[in-house]
Amino acid sequence: MRNIFKNNLYNENCIKGIILHSEELYKSHRDSLLKDTYLLEQLNNLKESIVISRKVMKDTGITEECFKCSVYDDSTCCGFNTSYKCDSILLLINRLLGVQINMQTYTKNLCVYLTPTGCSLLARPAICLNFLCDRIRTNIPHSKIVTAQNIIGNEIDNLFKLENYLKKIIRWNP
Repeated sequence: MRNIFKNNLYNENCIKGIILHSEELYKSHRDSLLKDTYLLEQLNNLKESIVISRKVMKDTGITEECFKCSVYDDSTCCGFNTSYKCDSILLLINRLLGVQINMQTYTKNLCVYLTPTGCSLLARPAICLNFLCDRIRTNIPHSKIVTAQNIIGNEIDNLFKLENYLKKIIRWNP
């Protein structure tokens, strides 16, 4: 099992600030966003592609390999710094998809969105979807990885379109 250490307060406060900003965006724009038919269509497309991606990741064994890595391997890509890959727009998308955003506290050296049952976010950063570590490349047949990447690419495309659309309509400047 991995060693658990406490990150400093500064790091935790930075992540809390991103979460709070996403919640402010959600509260101030929710009503108008949920009336935007194009946005609703894009959210639906993303949600459908997420379901398909998660299924293929599970069926190919990628999900299990990622779980084992996050629990047993100190060099996991689900480390605390991965939390910074989730900006306010990505978290806003998750809120629009019905996800309550909370920092997980079961271990301090992992991504704050990682729970004992997997990622708490529906919409995840592209790096979390398409990074192929040595563990995956070693333990999953290449043909299965290619199949998964082709399907996951659709989710990444849908997420990219939605993020850019949201940034444009709420005039987001980080």
